[in-house]
Amino acid sequence: MLAHSCSVTRPRRLSDAERARRRELRSQRRAERLFAADPQVTMRSVRRARTAFGVALAGLAVGTVGAWWFASSAPTEELRWGLGLGGRHSGGIVLDVLVSPGHLVPLAAVVTGLPVVVALVGLWRTPATARPGRRAATSTSVWSWVGAVLALGAAPNVLGCYAVSHVPGRWHDLMLLPMLWPQLSFFFLFYGAAAWVLTERRRRRAGRTGARSGGHRRVGRA
Repeated sequence: MLAHSCSVTRPRRLSDAERARRRELRSQRRAERLFAADPQVTMRSVRRARTAFGVALAGLAVGTVGAWWFASSAPTEELRWGLGLGGRHSGGIVLDVLVSPGHLVPLAAVVTGLPVVVALVGLWRTPATARPGRRAATSTSVWSWVGAVLALGAAPNVLGCYAVSHVPGRWHDLMLLPMLWPQLSFFFLFYGAAAWVLTERRRRRAGRTGARSGGHRRVGRA
């Protein structure tokens, strides 16, 4: 009967200096991953944040210029501005305010200026370069998207309310449309963005599937 003997060698215990060195290397690698940024991804993210900020600025300019035109064309009449929010299981909330000609421009500046502030926050939260304790942007900030959506709803809202209340006759019955436009535009943009995301995912999935199937065919022929 043969006896098999085996010896188990225990791993050599690391010294404190070696442990500290490896710990420092792990921290350095983690920091490199934190501050490393793909230049193309960063540039695309920053470009989108700047575009959202530009859309918000355009909404502010259009809103204030349009309000100035209404204030100069109807100096003795009060115009209306309102905001409507509808719910599925509730009657909704409607804010309807009479605005004097002297307050048309300030009100429009406040309504259309809020998206500019939100988009500015999004631009600040999408840095183009790494900073101490902060990495470069890997995606566009949500604040930028929110600012762009608010801008697309704020300018048509205020100018639409001014336009409907400026025209005499039974056009006042259409006042509810510009009041509800911010909420309606949000739904339109939400479903449009969701459809675009699904389409992009399907396209990428189809591209990966086609690449795999092409690779299998090439291997089979070889």
